Amino acid sequence: MRVIDCKSENLDIREYQPGDKYVALSYVWGPPGISGQSEAQAAAAPRPGSTRPVLHLPRHIPLTIRDAVEVTKTLRYRYLWVDKYCIDQNNEQEQREQFSRMGDIYAGSQIAIFALGDDSNAGLPGVSSTPRLGQRECRSGRYRFISTMPDPHESIKRSKWSTRAWTYQEGLFSTRRLFFTNHQIYFECNAMNCAESFKSNLDVIHINTGQRFRAYHRAGQFVCGNSNQYSHLDVRQNKANHRKVDTIRRCQHQILQYTKRELTNKDDVLNAFAAIARFYAKTTAKIASVAGIAIPFPIANLPHNQQEGLDHLSYALAWSHRVDNFNGDFPRQFKPASRSGKPGTQLRWTPHDNPKPQRRRGFPSWSWAGWFGQMQSRNDLPYCWTSLLSGSVTIGFPDGHSRNYESLQDFSRYKQYLIRELLNAESLQFDAYVLNPEQLLSYGRAMLDVHLSAGPTSMEMLYQKLTSREYECVVLGTYGEPRQEIFRAIQAADRKSTRAKKRRIDMFERLEPDAIICLIVCTDTVEGVSYRKGLLKVRYYDGQGGEILYLDQQA
Repeated sequence: MRVIDCKSENLDIREYQPGDKYVALSYVWGPPGISGQSEAQAAAAPRPGSTRPVLHLPRHIPLTIRDAVEVTKTLRYRYLWVDKYCIDQNNEQEQREQFSRMGDIYAGSQIAIFALGDDSNAGLPGVSSTPRLGQRECRSGRYRFISTMPDPHESIKRSKWSTRAWTYQEGLFSTRRLFFTNHQIYFECNAMNCAESFKSNLDVIHINTGQRFRAYHRAGQFVCGNSNQYSHLDVRQNKANHRKVDTIRRCQHQILQYTKRELTNKDDVLNAFAAIARFYAKTTAKIASVAGIAIPFPIANLPHNQQEGLDHLSYALAWSHRVDNFNGDFPRQFKPASRSGKPGTQLRWTPHDNPKPQRRRGFPSWSWAGWFGQMQSRNDLPYCWTSLLSGSVTIGFPDGHSRNYESLQDFSRYKQYLIRELLNAESLQFDAYVLNPEQLLSYGRAMLDVHLSAGPTSMEMLYQKLTSREYECVVLGTYGEPRQEIFRAIQAADRKSTRAKKRRIDMFERLEPDAIICLIVCTDTVEGVSYRKGLLKVRYYDGQGGEILYLDQQA
């Protein structure tokens, strides 16, 4: 790791030494061609009395970085970390190493400066040549009114900075954040937040120990805060089973937020996610990010003979794009009949995603990384699922080697090389059942939820593709009543009172009826490779178990 020495005459770039206190900068690079952006590396000059070169910033650097240097010195710090100059942009190996350590870099900074401008030449308002927008005021008789200016939270949300994928992890992992909006400076840390335009007695609104704000004060933009269900969470230390559930929820929420953002280079989709993947792999929930999809390991420690179906791979694969659902009418010939032969109720049908997701080539279709667009939020939980995939799941990688999925559970903790390797996963190979499409029209109490990545379609077209085997519904698992043995295992590890345990379990109750979850895949019979086309959920309200839909032989 390298840092910029802000007090040196030429702004030298030197090796970071343990114990050095530094400031980090988070900003929008902007499109190629902006002044200063084309210089991928800092200039080099001979070191006096040595053959080793010393790196220093070029003469012309973007205004935002120059302003950040001034802010760093004003805050009485010497060193500044800026990705553009502190990471060798021509060294791919170094880039990969640094990408996965972004979380540590920003978490290790004394404070992070956040520039909300549209590009690296926008500057920091109020520091040098970039002006602030004026504060509005008016008079009415003998009264004078002044504006408290826009809410900094809204200024952050509406900024270009908030649309970029790279900046998400920078805001997430920083422990102290100083935002330069067009109107004012806004600060937040993991305990409090305050705006320059609003003066308050910070001692009063802190709790007695001073560790954080009182619950009635709103949470920060990036800190979970007292008003958030994850605020109490220290995911790196807490080993309680119910806390692992919180960790999974938190990870899923952050992936959802990440997939809303944009990238200049589409190939960076997992590079900009690497720090998040590393962070959650190190938690006690041991969430593996296989090509980006978060696969939590079993939450509860059950006896070996009760562990069937708890691998959670099925759960992780059943992600969907964000959609606008609506109830559509089926043509007469597709109206399902009840088991008695009488006309049944119509199926609810969600025939398309809006907008239509586009494929991101070079990444597997079974991962959200293989698509442009936001993921759908999840309300169900892993232990409500039973996986129907066999234990012979194999993960394939671009260089041709493969890894047995079950072997991942043998690692007491994830090594750095393994985290990077799993992000590069290319294929999954497993045995699974295929849904018989003829049975979709036979049960009147079912409801179909279809989320097609391939875009708008109709029931007739989907049915035709299923019966012709152009599409197949690969059964991932079932979604049903939470298993009591898992509840008992969670409660056994919970040190809270009996009443608190019951309230915590109540939060885990599922809200949806029993369902079968299937991946809709398009099969290339020449290459024998299936590509994800969408997700199908077949839901039932009659509460009857037993046979629901016929499954074909394993495929």
